[in-house]
Amino acid sequence: MVADMGCAASIPKDVLRGRQLVSRTAGQDSETGARSLGLRIGRAFNRFPFPDEVYPSFGKLRSKVQSSANGSGAFGAVIDLVEDLRVSADQWIQEGRKLTLYIVVPTRYLIVAEDADPDWRWAVPYVIGLRGSEMIDGMALTRVSELLLKNLQGDRTTLLRLWEEWADAVRRELLAPALDAEVVAFEVTLLTDEEFTLANWKRTESLDLEVLSNSVAPVQGH
Repeated sequence: MVADMGCAASIPKDVLRGRQLVSRTAGQDSETGARSLGLRIGRAFNRFPFPDEVYPSFGKLRSKVQSSANGSGAFGAVIDLVEDLRVSADQWIQEGRKLTLYIVVPTRYLIVAEDADPDWRWAVPYVIGLRGSEMIDGMALTRVSELLLKNLQGDRTTLLRLWEEWADAVRRELLAPALDAEVVAFEVTLLTDEEFTLANWKRTESLDLEVLSNSVAPVQGH
């Protein structure tokens, strides 16, 4: 189901009294599905106003995510596993900003670094689908995405190392090329949803790439 939130309007309950209910998005008002829908509607009206000067820094990431929507390709399938993308800045007001992208992954797909196997090695016996000559350092984002998907049900330390390389590849390929005088640094931090604290949440803003847009961009249509 798709809703154009730009056409949303409030309706007095009296107008709806006695009308036939034809469908629901959730069985009960307070269940998980209803809460998720409420949060998504809320985001449409409570998005953080990222400065226009910062918008180009997200351009390649936004384009990659939107072109890979609904699990299209390995990168799209991996981004669908991510719980949230959130951004913090040392300051938002003037040029020279240093941003951090937090990639939050559900614990069923990621262990904390402290739980990693100290004897783990980047080698074929540990990594499903690895080609003998491949090295993890500097691996292309598409290839890391492929390996990550193949190892979702495999060794947990392998999965951690692949997530770490995936996060670094996002930084190298999709964020670093856009650095300029406005945004001079862009770091990426990988956390499980249990590691991502309330303090993290308070000092970050959700990067909703489906709707992120430049306020001075031309409007299409009428």
